[in-house]
Amino acid sequence: MNERTATPTVSTPTVSRQEWADAAKGVSVALVVLGHVTWFHFLPVAEDAWPGASGAQWLWSMFNEVLRPVRMPLFFVVAGYFAARALQRPWRLVLRPRVATFAHLHVLWLVLWVLAGLAAGALAGGGLASGGLGLVAPTDPGGLLAAGAAGGVGPWFLYALALYFTIGKLTARLPRPLVVGAAAAVALASFAQWLPAPWETESVQQNAVWYFLGASCAGPLRVLAARPRPLWAAAAAAGLLGAGVALWRLDLGLVATAVAELPLRLLAVTAGVLLAVQLVRSVPWLAAPWVRLGRRTLPVYVLHPVLLFALHPLLLALDERLLAALPGPLSQAAALLYPPLLSAVLVLAAVGVHALLQRAGASWLFALPGSPVRTAPLPPGPAPATLPAPSTSSATEPTR
Repeated sequence: MNERTATPTVSTPTVSRQEWADAAKGVSVALVVLGHVTWFHFLPVAEDAWPGASGAQWLWSMFNEVLRPVRMPLFFVVAGYFAARALQRPWRLVLRPRVATFAHLHVLWLVLWVLAGLAAGALAGGGLASGGLGLVAPTDPGGLLAAGAAGGVGPWFLYALALYFTIGKLTARLPRPLVVGAAAAVALASFAQWLPAPWETESVQQNAVWYFLGASCAGPLRVLAARPRPLWAAAAAAGLLGAGVALWRLDLGLVATAVAELPLRLLAVTAGVLLAVQLVRSVPWLAAPWVRLGRRTLPVYVLHPVLLFALHPLLLALDERLLAALPGPLSQAAALLYPPLLSAVLVLAAVGVHALLQRAGASWLFALPGSPVRTAPLPPGPAPATLPAPSTSSATEPTR
C-alpha cells in the first residue's frame, strides 16, 4: 500500500520508523506494477510483436503467478501492523485519517481511472473496455457504479483499507483470534468460490485476514523483525518458490487449491518480512531505494495505471513496428527485459508526476481536502513515537 517525511534510522539517537516495513511495501508496490504491466500490457503486445517469444511470455506469466501470494498479503499485513495502535483509539481521532480519507481517495481515483480509460480508448478507436485494459471493469455505467460501491473495481485497495479499519474498530472488543479466524474463513470460502463475489470483489474478501493478522500480531512481527535471520529467510523463500511453482503446475482441484492458498500466503508473508529485514540490515545501500519507494506507495499505486492507459496504444503501435523486426535472439532478449524495464519507467514516472502535482497545489488528489497532512499515507501509521535507539547488542527492533 509511504508519503511521510523521512525520519531518523536506527543509527540516530531517536527512531520513529521501521525501515523493513517500508522496504516490504516498496517490494509490494513494485510487484503490483509488474503484474499489471505483464497481464494487461506485455502479454497482449507479445502476441503481436513477439510471436516467437513464447519463452519470455511463459516465464513472466509463471513469475507473476508464483509471486501472487506475496503482493497484496504482504502489503495488508504491514498496513494492519501500522494500524494496531490506531484501532485502540477513539473514533473521533481516527475516523477522518483512517476511513474518510481512503473512502474519498477510492471514489476520486476510480473516477480518474475511468476518465483516463475512456480517453485512451477513444484515442485507440475503442471505448473503456480497450482503454482501461481490464483494470477498469465493468464498462456499463450501472455495473461500474455497483462495482465501485462494492470495492470490486479500480483502486479497490483504498476501499479495502477503509473497510478493514472500520471492521477492526467495530470488533476491537472481540478476541483477536476470533476476528482473524473469521476473516480466514471468509478468505477460504472466497478461494473455493463458496461465497458470492459480485463485481469481482474477491480481492476484498481474501485480503482482510492479512490486515487483521498484521494488527493482531504487531508484537510477534516486531520480534520477527528484530534481527536478520538469513537461514530462516532463505528457507522461507525457497519454500515459497517451490510451493508456488508446484501449485501453479499441478491441477489440485478447486477445493484443494483453496485450502492451500492460506498457508501459501502465510509463508509468502513470512518470507517477505524476513527478506525485507535481511535486506535492510545486511545490504542497506540496496535496501534504500525500496525503503524510499515504500514511503511513496500511494502515488505509485494510483498513478501507474493512468500512465499505462496513456502509453499502451503508443507502445503497441511502436512495438509492432520495431520489435517484430528483431532477429530471434534479440527478440527474446527484448521480451525478457520489457516488463521490468517498463515497470521501472512507470514507477519513476509516477513518483515524478506526484512531485509535480504536489508543487502545482494538487495535494487534494492524495489526501482528503482540509487534511493537515499534504499526502495521505498508505497505510497511515500511528503517531511517531520517540524511542531510544538500541545498542548494537540489542535484540529488539524499535517500534514506531
